[in-house]
Amino acid sequence: MLKECSQVSHLLICLNKVDLCPINLTEEAKKLAYDPHYQYLNWQEKDSYVYHRYFTPVQSQIQALRYPLC
Repeated sequence: MLKECSQVSHLLICLNKVDLCPINLTEEAKKLAYDPHYQYLNWQEKDSYVYHRYFTPVQSQIQALRYPLC
């Protein structure tokens, strides 16, 4: 199945590595939760925050999946 969908591999790596990030779940929830009356971050800031916070630390593994050695 992973060969059929490389995006699944990326997600699995990120989910596997997320526990390596020392985070306060309550604070993360406040930053990322939707509130129609007040937004701590707009959607673009949330996107950038999530990418840099969670995906940057495992970028080398993601790149290795994208360009596997033969």
